[in-house]
Amino acid sequence: MRELATTVTQSRDVRGQVFFSQPEGQELAAISRDGTLERWNRQGQRLPPLWQASSGEWAIGLDLRQGRSHLATLVTTGKDQGQVTVWSIEKDRPQHPQSFSLGSHNPRWAVAEFSPNGRYLAVGFRDGDAYLIDRQPLLGVFNRKPIPLKPKPPSPVQTAISSLRFSPDGQTLAVAGRDGTLRLWTLQGRERLPQPINHGSPITSVRFNQPRSRREPLLLVTLSWNQRVRLWDSRGNPVAEFRGETGFWDAGFSPEGDLLAVGSEGKGQWLPVKSLDQLVKQGCDWIADYRRTHPKATQDLQFCDDLR
Repeated sequence: MRELATTVTQSRDVRGQVFFSQPEGQELAAISRDGTLERWNRQGQRLPPLWQASSGEWAIGLDLRQGRSHLATLVTTGKDQGQVTVWSIEKDRPQHPQSFSLGSHNPRWAVAEFSPNGRYLAVGFRDGDAYLIDRQPLLGVFNRKPIPLKPKPPSPVQTAISSLRFSPDGQTLAVAGRDGTLRLWTLQGRERLPQPINHGSPITSVRFNQPRSRREPLLLVTLSWNQRVRLWDSRGNPVAEFRGETGFWDAGFSPEGDLLAVGSEGKGQWLPVKSLDQLVKQGCDWIADYRRTHPKATQDLQFCDDLR
């Protein structure tokens, strides 16, 4: 199989946020370290920037979708410092701004994520503050106030927000921190779990899988530089753990959900992800001998017989 690679030219350092247009994937965009939003086509040719960060306002998030694209920017200086603005992208130009005040924050450590339908925007900062913005106007006129995502009880130490991700149905927001914790929030700003998920070391990224049916479970993957990739179910229970030789930066599930691609320093890996049926069968195989010697204690596990 022949491998193809295209190198894009850039005048600035990309700070890690890279976006493909959806669903056709004909355009690549990346936010540079100075807050400029660069663009290229699939042939690697540079396109005019969507946002030029030269006036104290940085790009922090992007949603590139056919017929509906949005850009999020953050004011970094002046009387409007901390103001987040959401722009509709029409004819390759940001238009129709919606502004929301979040207070003073360092834009170099801001992360942002749009919900699948584009209505919500989540923003997180290095000082540990995170917000959920509902872009649908209140009463059709007024902008809604951003919802601060405050853990209860409050965390004893404020930690940097390192990654934000919405679930495929857009009803859950995952917020990962440099302290190794992952919290799941509703769109009303309430925590879904009584305790945060603990990866055990600073989380670099969090991702959801895309269940193809109601039978398939919703899974999350957390990655960090401690050489571990961990899978969790939506209740915060550990499902699997993978270990590598180096730390991991980001990951993505295959469309079928049976493979997990992870990226580390200088290489990528494919990791197998077992389905619910596979995990149940594996568990039944593990206890087969015990069932034979303790039939009364395991009489409620008759479903294992149906898997043979």
